[in-house]
Formats: sequence, C-alpha cells, structure tokens
Amino acid sequence: MHQINETYRIAQDNLNYILQKKSTSRKGGAGTWHTIGYYQTIKQLYNALIELHIRGSSLCDLEALNRKVEGLHSMVEKMPLHKNK
Repeated sequence: MHQINETYRIAQDNLNYILQKKSTSRKGGAGTWHTIGYYQTIKQLYNALIELHIRGSSLCDLEALNRKVEGLHSMVEKMPLHKNK
C-alpha cells in the first residue's frame, strides 16, 4: 500500500494497481477507503489521478489549467511507484 496524500492511496494485487480514495463520515470517524479504479499499468493509474484532479477543479482559465497539469505531473514524478513503471 502506498499513500499518495491524505485522500488517495495506491493498493495492488497480482494483476492491477488500484487507486483508492478516502471518504470520511460527517461524525468525524476514521474514514473508509473506496476503490476508484483498477489499472494494468502505473502510468494508467497516474493519468487517471491527474484527470480526476483536473475534472474536480473549478479552473476556467487555460493558463491556470496548464499550471495545474504541470503541478500534477511533478507530483506524479515524486510518487513512490513511479520508478517501477
């Protein structure tokens, strides 16, 4: 299991990399991890994570969107499994 940040982590089984997102209850409990998707390669997982961040943003300026994408690519480069592509 590889923690990306407080919200996302990467699990894996024999066939897939699994992107999971943590959801917390309104009561402030420990939270539950939910599977976002299964990916055959780590690159596919990273691309999906970047797309989630972009779609979840409220950016309407192309320049701001480009900066966001560049920042996400930097984040991906620093992730623990990146070198195992």
